[in-house]
Amino acid sequence: MTKELDPKDVLAVQASVNDASSRVAGLWISFLTFAAYLSITVGSVTHEMMLKELAIKLPILSVELPVFAFFVIAPFFFLLFHFYLFLQILMLVRKINGYNKVLHERVADPDDRNAFRRRLDTFLIVQFMCGMERKKKELSDSLLRLVAWITLVGAPVLLLLQFQLVFLPYHSGFATWIHRGVIIADLLMIWAFWFALYSPDGEIVRVLNFCNDLFWRTHWTNVSCRRLFFPRSGQYGHGAIESPVFKCPRAPLQKAGRRRRA
Repeated sequence: MTKELDPKDVLAVQASVNDASSRVAGLWISFLTFAAYLSITVGSVTHEMMLKELAIKLPILSVELPVFAFFVIAPFFFLLFHFYLFLQILMLVRKINGYNKVLHERVADPDDRNAFRRRLDTFLIVQFMCGMERKKKELSDSLLRLVAWITLVGAPVLLLLQFQLVFLPYHSGFATWIHRGVIIADLLMIWAFWFALYSPDGEIVRVLNFCNDLFWRTHWTNVSCRRLFFPRSGQYGHGAIESPVFKCPRAPLQKAGRRRRA
């Protein structure tokens, strides 16, 4: 007879978390390597190369690319890589949340739970999402969060800003707006995924629903305030907010004063 599989087997769930953690850790290192590679390449671009529109020779690969095409296409590839990394981290966090739930159900003693947690992978996401149960946070926990913020938030945004600042002397409005759009998209993606990582079920849909609800609440609050304080604003111009309250008939008063003096 075949042995029935236990979906709440602590060791099996732990092995699944460690396996996923090793893959995400490799992807994280590849992301940092790619970011460093792009930063070195962008930093090597000079004003003379942009003025003469010389080709950029990529380090290590020894491949030449047009300077305009590189500064337009490379940020999109970096944004796509950043999105994929966050997506893999989100799936890893879901497994970690499931592991924490199973561990609390099957193991009652906190010391025994800590013994199980010592067997987990040392990847920083795993450690600060499923660390030891302590009464006070240690310095190592803060350092792990700092490294996560620098590598997943700070460094990517700074690299995209480097793309825009270095390419500004080229005076291309099209490229500048592309860089602005990529930076805004990356910031929104970071905000959405970061809230999803700390949600109980790791669902990004709830974050998007919250954003949608916040947008419409702000919109209807704005409309209500305009109707409350400017009830007759629709009678003046094309959507312009004007009111007779702010109109001061100074000219007739001045004319009346002149007549009295005369």
